[in-house]
This record gives sequence, C-alpha cells and structure tokens, in this order.
Amino acid sequence: MQLKFVKGWKLDTFDSLCIIQDDEEDWAKESATMADVYGCCLLNIAASSARDSSQGCFFKRKDLPRCHVSLKIDNDTNVEYDLMSGARHPLYDTDLCPLESRGWTFQERLLSPRTVHFARNEVIWECRIKLVSETSPFNSREAFLVLKDLVSIRNWTNIVSQYSNRRLTYEKDRLIALAGIVQAVWSQTKDGYCAGIWYDNLGELCWWNYERPEKVFPKRVPTWSWAFIKTPCYPKDSYEIGSIKVSKVLKLERPRSDNPFSDMTNAVLWLSCPPLLVAKVSEPDRVTMRNGSAITSVAFTSYPSDMVDAETCVFILRLMNRGELILRRTENSQGEYERIGAWDHSRYLSETTTLLKQVFNDRTNHAGESAYVPRERHEFDDEQHVITLV
Repeated sequence: MQLKFVKGWKLDTFDSLCIIQDDEEDWAKESATMADVYGCCLLNIAASSARDSSQGCFFKRKDLPRCHVSLKIDNDTNVEYDLMSGARHPLYDTDLCPLESRGWTFQERLLSPRTVHFARNEVIWECRIKLVSETSPFNSREAFLVLKDLVSIRNWTNIVSQYSNRRLTYEKDRLIALAGIVQAVWSQTKDGYCAGIWYDNLGELCWWNYERPEKVFPKRVPTWSWAFIKTPCYPKDSYEIGSIKVSKVLKLERPRSDNPFSDMTNAVLWLSCPPLLVAKVSEPDRVTMRNGSAITSVAFTSYPSDMVDAETCVFILRLMNRGELILRRTENSQGEYERIGAWDHSRYLSETTTLLKQVFNDRTNHAGESAYVPRERHEFDDEQHVITLV
C-alpha cells in the first residue's frame, strides 16, 4: 500500500520537523497558528498506530475472523452481509492507536476537517459528519465528532475532560498544546482567556475535580486552573454545581504579555463572596466546622494528601449554589488564598438542605474581617467581602 497525493496539493509536516525543539519562544509562536494550520487543511493524515517517529502508517495486518451471511427478508429480497468479529473501535483503544494518548495530537484531530487514520489493522475516515472504517463502513457518530461541532466556550468542559486524559512529554506544554483550539474558540467569541479558563465561564470552571490526585504541576499556572495538576480532571457543569452564582468575579489580574500561554504564575482572581466558612481537616475526605458540624465529600485535589493534615486550617468558599471550593490562606498578604480542593454536595439528599443552610448561616463558622482583603487595598466599595485567589 502507498500514499498518493492529488496533483496541486501541498504536503506540510509539523511538530519536530517545523518547530525548533527545546525553544519555548518558537513553540509558543508556532503553536498559536495551529488553528489555521489544521482548521484550513484539506486532509490530516494520522499514523495512529505508530508509537514514535521510527514507525509509520503501515503495519502487517492481523487477519480478523469473518463470515458471509445471506438473509432473505419479507419481500423475498436477499441481503448479503460480511460479518467480522466484534472488537473495540481502534480510536478508543490507545494500545491499538497510541497517537490517541498524546496531548499534542488532540487539537490536530479536533480541528482538522478531515482525517485519515492509519490504524494497525484498518484505515479509518473521519470528517465533520462521518466516522467510518473498513470493518465498520456504517457511519458511527461518536463523542469526539460532537466536540468537533462545538469548539466553543459552552463545550469547554468536555474539551478539558478529554484533553486532560492525554499524556505530554513535557508538562510545561499543557496549555501550549491547546493553543490552536483556544484560537478557534476566541475567533468565535472574542472572550478573554487565562490559564485554560475563559472569562465568560470563570467562576464555574474554577470548580473541577480529579479522578486521582497526582503530582503537582510546576507552578506556571494559578492554583484555580485545572492545568495546575498533572492528572485527568473533570470540570463540573451547572447541572452538578447549580446555576446560581453565589460569588462574583470582580476582575482578573494577569501578567502583561502578548502570549496568552506564557507563565501565568502571577495571575490573580479577585472575588466578591459571602462569608468564608472556617474549618479544620479531620479526615482525608472530611472537615469539621467551628460549630462542630462535620462535612463529608470533600476532595483535596490540588495537593498530595501529605500537604493537608489535621492541623491545617481551611476556608470554604461558596462559588455556586451547589459548589464550594476549599482554600488555604497564603502567607503573602491578607485575604489571599490558594485553591486546595472542592466540596461536592451535589449528591446530598434533599433532606440535608436544612443542615447545609444551618452550616452556612451559623455565624460561629464565619471567618473574621482579617480573612478578607482590607477595604483600603481594593476599589470595590460596594462589596462587603473581597478575596484573591492565586
């Protein structure tokens, strides 16, 4: 089998051949053009079963058991079928298609209007309306295709969930490898963007959970960003955390830079919020309030468990009507916090609503004035409680 190209088509190759390796400036510059490169291409050719650059598109195929079936239907018409043994679709199986486990290839597949996947045992065609293969010539509408139709802020939580499951050789590329998708979304919305989160969804998207807490990402992004941790993450949607904003984003301070994917360490989120609740960690998934009430379903997802112990004083920030963040005070300035986890009470039964209200409304649990940014340090005169997240 050979690859042949239509006369007049231009063949481009990217990644290691076109971007200067180990050059952060060139990576940032070229990665931001990926929306145009892949979004405007005629055809993306993916060596989906290649484990590295030493392998290509073609492999010795494994014969799949098959049989021929002839059926007669009601009007005496014969229907012929070739049946093959059932197998997991190769694009769902990273053992068969290692390319699907790599972070940099996520936007290549998502942005390209057409992709031919060369898998180990078959060729797969994918476009914006179809996903067909040699073993399954019938159109298979799958979740990834739905994403391709909705490269938007509204669908950003799904994009983050799928992308964060992929691996990167260098964790510093976690935000850069999304640059093409960010550019595609921005071209539709013109919304502001910082550290993997859009201004339009800033409050909601600060509320996310991890399947398994892992190593802390080198601090190039703020703790409130999903990109802070090296592990698959799952932002919550409004159905899970509620649709009513209890806290309000006042402003976002970010480093002055023409590159939205540069070091975001100093990005600061200013919030107006109801009284913070003060608690202490009593168990790995439980905190105890000042009034003695115990709260379960707490997930300390931003730090390894050995960084949060029974002596740690934490603060609970009500972000949405069913979504809270767990914060730890920094030593830098008054009213400044890091995000160290989340409290998910979306699974609580309705009869616990009264208990939750008691916890929120009991002034014994409320933090004092020293927990907030002093009024002389901010310009938000109408806001009673102002804090910053870093």
